[in-house]
Amino acid sequence: MNLIQFLDCNELVSSCCSDYGLVVILNVVRKFLNIFQILIPIILIVSSTIQFTKMVINPDEKGAMKKVYNMFFAAVICFFLPIVIDAFLGLVPNSFAISSCWEEAKNYSEKLEPNNETFDNVFSSGVDTSNNKKSLVVDFVGNGKSNNNGNISNGNYSSSCPKMGIDIANYANKFVGQPYKYGGKWNGEIPYTPTDCSGFVYGVFRHFKISIPDYSYGQMMATHLYDVVSPDNICPGDVVIYNRKDGYGHTGILTGNGMEIIHAKCTNCGVVREPNYVKASSHSVMKLVRFKGVK
Repeated sequence: MNLIQFLDCNELVSSCCSDYGLVVILNVVRKFLNIFQILIPIILIVSSTIQFTKMVINPDEKGAMKKVYNMFFAAVICFFLPIVIDAFLGLVPNSFAISSCWEEAKNYSEKLEPNNETFDNVFSSGVDTSNNKKSLVVDFVGNGKSNNNGNISNGNYSSSCPKMGIDIANYANKFVGQPYKYGGKWNGEIPYTPTDCSGFVYGVFRHFKISIPDYSYGQMMATHLYDVVSPDNICPGDVVIYNRKDGYGHTGILTGNGMEIIHAKCTNCGVVREPNYVKASSHSVMKLVRFKGVK
């Protein structure tokens, strides 16, 4: 973890919050503060009530009332302390990684759990769902595996597209049918290790010595690393970034063959190759980008 990332974002850091580990830590801190905000004030209020009762029974006890006041004010401070911390970090500019990652941690609980995308979302891309949905998952992934022998280089993209983009799309295609793991990371080399959508994109680009953030929010925020491309000018190796939903987003690699996409979709799907990136996710498309390292 680069210490400078705690201080400020700059070109040494891919984005203001590209550190998955930092978000995990801050998520734990948020949970601790939530427990602290409820449990400690309750303990203090109960203690002050007991102290007040003792004072009523024995009014001559010295300093009893002061103890009651101290416990009561301590309870109030403990209750409002997490709110103050949250408000303070909310006021810190998002150019500071600690603030940006704190905002990410607000909705991060779901990201640490197994992906819960429903079968309906899995098959929102137009796959026939008239049969048993669970069996269709097997068929869908199985069909994806057959694409491993296919070659991206015969797509209908422009001849001006970067050659490396074709290699990137072909390399991504080798892993169609591989498993998905939410929060998993992959270094881009064989053997493949189960990963999520952003980890898959990260791994593929890492294989080609192109450094990008390793999760979707970081990839979206790293605007200095990419150019936005038009849907009419898609090349192999371009990346689609989807809008964030429930605190997390989605990314995938375009093959240049029309609207085709390869992405790590969900636990029940694994890495898949689908014909239409617009329908491939329950998230809406935010933008298409071409990372500047693709030549």
